[in-house]
Amino acid sequence: MSIADDEVYTEQLSEVREVQTDLVKQLLQLCKKHEIEIFAVYGTLLGTIRHSGYIPWDDDVDLAIWREDIDALKEAVQEIGSDYCLITDEDENDYYCNVMKFQNNNTTCINFDCFSPGGSYGIWIDIEIIDSTFSSSILRFCKNWLLDCLFECMLKKQYETCALYFAERKKTVRKVLNCLFSKLSRKQLQQLLNWLYPIHGLSSCYCSIYYYHQYPFLEKKWFQSAKMESFENLLMPIPSENCKCLERFYGAGYMELPLEEERKPKHLINMFIDADTPYSVTLQHIWNFANVEEGKHLVLWGAGNMCDHYLRNFGEVHRPEWIIDNNSDKWGTEKAKCPIVGPDILQQYEPEKIHLVICNIYYAEIVSQVKKMGNYDYYIYLERYVDAHIHEGIGGVR
Repeated sequence: MSIADDEVYTEQLSEVREVQTDLVKQLLQLCKKHEIEIFAVYGTLLGTIRHSGYIPWDDDVDLAIWREDIDALKEAVQEIGSDYCLITDEDENDYYCNVMKFQNNNTTCINFDCFSPGGSYGIWIDIEIIDSTFSSSILRFCKNWLLDCLFECMLKKQYETCALYFAERKKTVRKVLNCLFSKLSRKQLQQLLNWLYPIHGLSSCYCSIYYYHQYPFLEKKWFQSAKMESFENLLMPIPSENCKCLERFYGAGYMELPLEEERKPKHLINMFIDADTPYSVTLQHIWNFANVEEGKHLVLWGAGNMCDHYLRNFGEVHRPEWIIDNNSDKWGTEKAKCPIVGPDILQQYEPEKIHLVICNIYYAEIVSQVKKMGNYDYYIYLERYVDAHIHEGIGGVR
């Protein structure tokens, strides 16, 4: 989500937190009913201790369970119906580096840079996994290094681009990794990871929460029991030795606020968010942007490069009647002989008569603007999706 419009971002952050808080409530009820140990970790633990809720600029929720409780949690989630789902390593399109997601299926939250038509894109909370690890620093280093290599190979295979740290490996190391893992499927890589996560010494007292280039060295006794502390309007379970956990996560000065310029959200900035629309509907609006019903006026919103991309690919068969743009300097001009006008033109027509295709990277701001104008049926144009599927007959065009 772009944050060019601070008002839109603040409004959507509030909506996201409302959904996330409900997800936490549902999850904690399930875990209590089925006696599954669960703990707040990372920023959620810090927010609970320092702010009795969210860190003011935070935009996600981090909880953690022991690996041996995963199957019990999978079964428990099935009790609460189709409004919610748990994304695990069985979901190849959406599972990311040892973090499960508990999501609300009646919402939309999509990072279009990592978009897959078969993905699952509701607003979610993260559920990390606690694993045993070695007491030996040398063995821990070897395990952590190999985990990172597998993470990198999986990300490269999943998104078909070199992951950030993969690109920083020495050339010879990259060659070795490619030779070892390039012929393995994503599922086979996941099986290797699942085998590696729980490996530890015979009587290890230590554990870690593995993630891409994160593996804090923790003690199991810190998680022997949970304390309940206030988090927003809920009681949040936190590790009994939460101060030691926080010091290991963030250092001794974890109670100190960071510099003001560092107080920024990290997860939702590039997301398209619609807390009122199921992601399944949003996906239909992406797939069917060019399926214009008879009697409707086809209108594009956005007169920039993405509009040019649309016109090159669909302009002859699905030609817009107007192109809307918020920049008043463009009003009264044309693009490919299509008049460019202001948003007020929508007010001249009933919403059911408009087929609106958003061709602009500021999807969130424009959708918010459209919703305030009326119940218009909007669609989303994605260059990457079109480029990947243009030969499959999008909107009847081949």
